[in-house]
Amino acid sequence: ISNPRFTGLSTRVYHWLRFYCRVFLQKPLKHFTIRQLKNLFLVALVILMSTKMKGQPGVSIYIRSQADDSISTAIKTLSEELKKAGIDKISIHNASSYTNSGILLLHTPSAEAGKISFPVKLKSFGPEGIYIKGDNQSLIILGNSKLALQEAVFIYLEHLGFSYLLPGEHWQNVPKLTSLYKPVSILTKPDYEYRWIANGHGYFNSAKIEKEF
Repeated sequence: ISNPRFTGLSTRVYHWLRFYCRVFLQKPLKHFTIRQLKNLFLVALVILMSTKMKGQPGVSIYIRSQADDSISTAIKTLSEELKKAGIDKISIHNASSYTNSGILLLHTPSAEAGKISFPVKLKSFGPEGIYIKGDNQSLIILGNSKLALQEAVFIYLEHLGFSYLLPGEHWQNVPKLTSLYKPVSILTKPDYEYRWIANGHGYFNSAKIEKEF
């Protein structure tokens, strides 16, 4: 195919055709007419595209219909990190349609109003209380505040294999994921209410490093 967009695809289809002809039809490519090869090519193309589409993982995120900035920030963070790991099909839905499949992302009061089960102790954990519950097809992330939700997202990302040693892409470890669902149950809050990272060595006159910190 002359179109450069399909160069890689046509190469894969060519090798697939060779394999198919030799193994299943027991004939090399040269024994087929141009018309027969075109038909085989179309079949191979449909199969390959179908396999490629099915192989791309996706995720549904469920939130309140009137999500505030804290939910939007958490969704943005989660979506951006998952895309780095190969999960780029992300759709947003109303929490009322959640049926124990996908990601449910809520403030604790909204979860309580929606009769979502969570440990009673979470409400006593202060503004940064977090509850994360997941299995092989669903994930519930609850936070007592805006900051708690953002923290919960990163805690679960670390559970999936992400790591953030320092600010900046060079210090990140991004896993390749086939699924973002894993069995997990986390009920936690920060050990210290007041905490800060002090950069005592400055930024070495680097505006980029200063911005990342």
